[in-house]
Amino acid sequence: ENVNLRRSVSFFFRCDVAFWTPAGARQDTTGRFHLPNLQLERGADHGGDESCPQLKLEWSTAAACPPCRATDFSPWRGPCGVSGEREVSFILVRPCSGDQTPPLPRRELCGTTGGLRQHLLIVGSAIFATVFGCSLCCYAAYLHRKYGKYQQLS
Repeated sequence: ENVNLRRSVSFFFRCDVAFWTPAGARQDTTGRFHLPNLQLERGADHGGDESCPQLKLEWSTAAACPPCRATDFSPWRGPCGVSGEREVSFILVRPCSGDQTPPLPRRELCGTTGGLRQHLLIVGSAIFATVFGCSLCCYAAYLHRKYGKYQQLS
């Protein structure tokens, strides 16, 4: 009866690193095959009747994840020890797949961050530029006084 009914099927591949190893299809007692992690898309409207004019499927798989990059890892600073150092390790901040390994853990002094170092560098540069500028002005005034008497106005 639904001969002229238009139907569409769409797939959404969801990134999920929990499903790294693909599992094979299984066949039930009626002869139908079932793929693990393949389901109707969450929250999708499938038409409400048995004809399913718009079928939306979702497959959770690690193969849908983008390849890992070094920027996918974020530093995690451990507690400060009695020696005044702490361990910095790196954790994955977004799902990804591939052979990219996190940077190796390292030890750092407690309380040292790039923000403080950068702040000191900026303040030091500003002080240097101010002193250098004042020195140039003083030198120009010195030259003007020393050689000003040789300046003749016509």
